[in-house]
Amino acid sequence: MPSRNRTAGLPALASALVLTLLGACAATAPEDGPLNRSGDLSGGGPAATATRAEAPSARAAPRPVAPPGPSRQPAEQSGSSLAALPPDSEVRGAQPAERVTETFSGLASWYGKRFHGRLTASGSRFDMNAMTAAHRSLPFGTRVRVTNESNRRSIVVTINDRGPFIKPRIIDLSFAAAKALDFIDDGLTRVRVEVLAEG
Repeated sequence: MPSRNRTAGLPALASALVLTLLGACAATAPEDGPLNRSGDLSGGGPAATATRAEAPSARAAPRPVAPPGPSRQPAEQSGSSLAALPPDSEVRGAQPAERVTETFSGLASWYGKRFHGRLTASGSRFDMNAMTAAHRSLPFGTRVRVTNESNRRSIVVTINDRGPFIKPRIIDLSFAAAKALDFIDDGLTRVRVEVLAEG
């Protein structure tokens, strides 16, 4: 009779053992869901968050661009002490520091091809393409700066002849000088004459 009681208790003992094993398996299952194919947790738990945070960003951060600064001028221009000439003026043959000893104004005329190659009052031959001029009294070899008052163009010429002898003209320029002052077609123009110091 005692053997029957032991046999009857076996099913109950087996059921309790099965329930204990099932409870242990449930306690060890991951809380974040089943594993995906790559072996990482597919859920949004701490492990997945850490993995995403540690992965390098696929898009590189844009490089900072410095704001445009003011344009720089060359040192030669910024430190220059020479005054710029007006855009419509032109000076040929003059030195910036030349000293003026006398100034007068009046009408200028010009002469050219008709007298080309002839002897001047100074003994040299007239060259219509040279920067020369005739004056009634200035010494030969005197250098003068002539400025066309209508367009502000300036040149430096050397006195090597006498004239003009028609008043009120004060200076007679070579063809090249008149061309540089841009009054060939006009024939006459009002000028300012500055006598430059020697040396």
